[in-house]
Amino acid sequence: MKKQNEKGKSFFVLDIFLIILVILFCFSLFKNISYPLIWNDESDSVMTGKRVLEYGYPKVHDQKNVVFMSYAPDIKYKDGSLVGYDPENDAYIYITWGNYYWASIGVYFAKFTEDIYTKTALLRIPFTIMGFLGLLLFLLPARKLFSNYEHYKIFLILFVFVELFSISLVLHMREARYFSLVIFLSACFFYIYSNYFLFGKLSTVKYYIFMILLLFLTYQINFIAFAIFSAVLTVNRGAVFLINAFKTPSQFKVEFISAFKVASCAV
Repeated sequence: MKKQNEKGKSFFVLDIFLIILVILFCFSLFKNISYPLIWNDESDSVMTGKRVLEYGYPKVHDQKNVVFMSYAPDIKYKDGSLVGYDPENDAYIYITWGNYYWASIGVYFAKFTEDIYTKTALLRIPFTIMGFLGLLLFLLPARKLFSNYEHYKIFLILFVFVELFSISLVLHMREARYFSLVIFLSACFFYIYSNYFLFGKLSTVKYYIFMILLLFLTYQINFIAFAIFSAVLTVNRGAVFLINAFKTPSQFKVEFISAFKVASCAV
């Protein structure tokens, strides 16, 4: 009985400490999120998100303004048009559009206020929330790595404590840019990958469905993250393929087909 009481007190102390750290992290993440005002890179997301609401896609020209951010202004196609511009559809195609469609959520709600600081907060909050959810999602598979709940809580406390002092992380999550979306997608990748390969919680069919959908969404948000995820999956299946190459011919054939499917999905 005495040990149970001590264990209960230990859990209570850990819970209180964890709650305090989470509150402090949320405070640092959302406090004064309207300051400073939208800056250069964020304006790319916001203004292009505004075009998404107006035209359904990142249109470059309207009746009087141009929304186009070129990362290679001195490089042009043979016809003289800028790289990243589709003259036929008057579209911005330098990068994929997922970030802009997500930015349109904040742009929509920002229309309901005239205060410039409130607008700034509404433009950033959808991105910040996704980054925060991504950090939470990272922690779910980690529970299975610990033998008891007390060790898991200690890990949570250490995780939040480290993130609390990661200034670059907090600042990037407070921006109306793709950074928070990549955090969330990375967490989804880790969740799917670990539950299939490490813990066996997903069937093969569910794994392929979820992973293909995730790769598709990741490509729409950030193609560099897409390339990294694809490389990880390819290396993983390639390693399994080589290991099983020395086993029975039937198993070799199964692993070859599996590796081919993953490579095809990555492409």
